[in-house]
Amino acid sequence: MPHLLQGYSLFARDDASFTDSVLKLCRGELGIHPHLTPAQFLSRGFVERKLIAVAGIMQACGRMHATAAADAARGKTVPPYSR
Repeated sequence: MPHLLQGYSLFARDDASFTDSVLKLCRGELGIHPHLTPAQFLSRGFVERKLIAVAGIMQACGRMHATAAADAARGKTVPPYSR
C-alpha cells in the first residue's frame, strides 16, 4: 500500500486515527515522545504543548533529512522513506 510508511497509516479515515498514527510515528521513528494524547491534540486546549510538539517534530524531521542527505552524498544507502 503506497500510503503506508513502515506500517504507519498516514491517510487515516478520520482526524483521531491520523493523529494517533503521527504520534506513533514520532515515538517509533523519530524518538520523540510528545506529552499529548491524540484526544488532547485534537481538543481546543493545550495550545502551548501542541506548538512545542509540532516544533519538536519539525526539528526531528529536519535532522532526519540532513542525516539522509549526508549519507546519500557519501554514497550510503538511503531508506526510501527519507527521500
